Amino acid sequence: MNALPPKAESVLRAHGNVIDAIKIVREVEGLGLKEAKDRVDAWLASQPELKAQLQARGKEARAGFLILAVVFAAGCAAAAWFLTR
Repeated sequence: MNALPPKAESVLRAHGNVIDAIKIVREVEGLGLKEAKDRVDAWLASQPELKAQLQARGKEARAGFLILAVVFAAGCAAAAWFLTR
């Protein structure tokens, strides 16, 4: 697989930011959105360790969001209970 522009590869490795990598590929290589996304996806497919790390980060982020949502809902329920007493 052809290498990505160095800046796009750096963004993926350092931050796992696929959207920014796609934007960089579009800008540097003059591709459309679909072509740039396909290019980044293909490159990630050739990097199984990095792809696994990004998937793990996504799972952690979703778990954190779920906890936050539960805490928020509990706070709203407590506030409603106190206000209706």
